[in-house]
Amino acid sequence: MIPTLEGHRGSGRRTTWLVIGLFVLACLLRLGAVQVALRGQYNPYHQLYGDMAAYVTLAVSLAHGEGYSNHYEPVLADVFRDPEHTRTLMPPRPTARKAIGYPLFLAILFRLFGYHLVPVLVVQAILSAVSALLIYAIGRRAGSPKAALIAYAIAVCYYPFWYKAITLLVETVLVFLLLCAIYGFVRWFERPSIWTACWTGLAVGASILVKPLLWPLLPAIFLAAYLVQRRRGLARAFLTSAPVLVVTTALVLAPWVLRNYRHTGRWEVSASFGGKHLRFLYSPLNMHNEIYAKPGFVNEFYPQEPITLPRTTPPVLAEYLQDDVYGRSAKQFLLSDPGFFFRAMPGTLWNTWRPDYPGAKWYRVWSNYILYVGLIPFFLLGVALAVKRRHLPALVLLGFIVALVGFHAVVASQIRYRITIMPFYFVLAASGLEAAWQRLRGRPALEGR
Repeated sequence: MIPTLEGHRGSGRRTTWLVIGLFVLACLLRLGAVQVALRGQYNPYHQLYGDMAAYVTLAVSLAHGEGYSNHYEPVLADVFRDPEHTRTLMPPRPTARKAIGYPLFLAILFRLFGYHLVPVLVVQAILSAVSALLIYAIGRRAGSPKAALIAYAIAVCYYPFWYKAITLLVETVLVFLLLCAIYGFVRWFERPSIWTACWTGLAVGASILVKPLLWPLLPAIFLAAYLVQRRRGLARAFLTSAPVLVVTTALVLAPWVLRNYRHTGRWEVSASFGGKHLRFLYSPLNMHNEIYAKPGFVNEFYPQEPITLPRTTPPVLAEYLQDDVYGRSAKQFLLSDPGFFFRAMPGTLWNTWRPDYPGAKWYRVWSNYILYVGLIPFFLLGVALAVKRRHLPALVLLGFIVALVGFHAVVASQIRYRITIMPFYFVLAASGLEAAWQRLRGRPALEGR
């Protein structure tokens, strides 16, 4: 039977309605999760501790126009009870402990909607739904329309995406910005242009402000893009558009970098916490003291190694100098015992990629077993197909997955960090799932575009 033009139009309309329906479902599921959270333990007003309190405190200071400071921490709960009259007696104290992107996002919402946390969850829920739509857009370029719909449906139903949308942590905003950036890179790799480079650079810069995952990868990205475009005869287009991408990224980062330079005399993009995080992972205490975690597991309760600085040292500079000590301590330990790094890697990878935490809610556990563990064979098949077909968009995604897995294996060791990789995992797994279904029906797997 020969497909007709009308048949193609009918199929296109069905796909459009399916995309719209899945987006509506994504919004309903996430907004429903917000409603459930407000009535239970995930109420944002009950979660003002740890990192969540730190982000909100910084956001309150920004929203008040008092700089990037955590001096509202002692009165944080009162800010939301009586925002008009609550003030702190502590003076602003500049800090760089946290990347500015997420607190800035919160501060903008506080300025728009007042000092309320419910609008934050609603906006995050919508961003999470839009992120699922971006996964579909990326899947369309990295595979077939059917595989894109499969990846889209998985992302809509994947419970950890809902959960992150109802917590005051960076992951929902970070995933959205990373998807924008990587969709831009996929388009840029396919055909470099000034317009694509411009909006991709804006997304890259914004994602780095939230968490600098892409920052160490940029040189490799540009080198790979140049080699690909030179082989395709598009080196001139690359050389024209690449500076635009660099400039737009730099324009987004410039206010934060200049602010840090003004306080420290150093050109700093990352927050003053990277060295301490390495110290959490790589310490001799992991070898000799059963109180602490096994190699490869984060432990935030190591004894501190404070340094003595002149009282006139600017506070932000003091943070970076202290962080340098932590970083050097971790590196010196690894140099003294290189084998520890390789002994730690299995623990680091397992702690990030195990199915779930012990004691996690059953619906979260089953979501991970079905939509993560159950897709591993199809992900591997999708990887094999991407390599065999040499399909550029799929290979770009695979490159990002490999780079981000390697990055997290060295500097991170918690399940929540893998959330940034799962969208690309779903795209390749969906391609493998579709290919397996086609083979089961006795049809050849569809070739990538």
